[in-house]
Formats: sequence, C-alpha cells, structure tokens
Amino acid sequence: MIALEKTNVRTHHYCLLSLLLFRLIEKAALVATTSTDVINTNVAFTVRGLSSEVQIISTCNFEASEDILKLAGSNHVLRVGEIMGL
Repeated sequence: MIALEKTNVRTHHYCLLSLLLFRLIEKAALVATTSTDVINTNVAFTVRGLSSEVQIISTCNFEASEDILKLAGSNHVLRVGEIMGL
C-alpha cells in the first residue's frame, strides 16, 4: 500500500466514496430524493451523471422546481408542497 500524505488523504477518501456511490447506483433500480429542492436537484444531477438507466423520483416544494428537477434528470417529480397545501 502507498503511504498517503495528509494533503492527499482527503482526495483519497473522496475517490473511495465516489467509487462506492457509483457501485451503489449501478445496481439500483430506483433512487428517490425527498430533501429540499436544491439538494434533490444536486442528487438528480449526480445520479444521472453516473447512470442513464436508473429511475429517479424526486419531491419538490415549489412549482418552479419541477422543471429544474426534470432537467437535472428526474424521471418523475412529485409536488409535495402542492399536495400538502404549502
């Protein structure tokens, strides 16, 4: 094993996490995001960048976020804010 300097440890951990995320998404049939609109958009972009096959379902609180989430790669967007009367 190669010894890592302190400055490279963070990069090493990032690479390992990226590989783990890729392998999880590669095997996933569905990814559902239920956080804030901004975080859901980031997740959709990331997942779509790693896999064009996996289905992505996202929730959103604002009507304007629906189009953004679809552009980010979500296959389905549920407007939870509208459903709950927010």
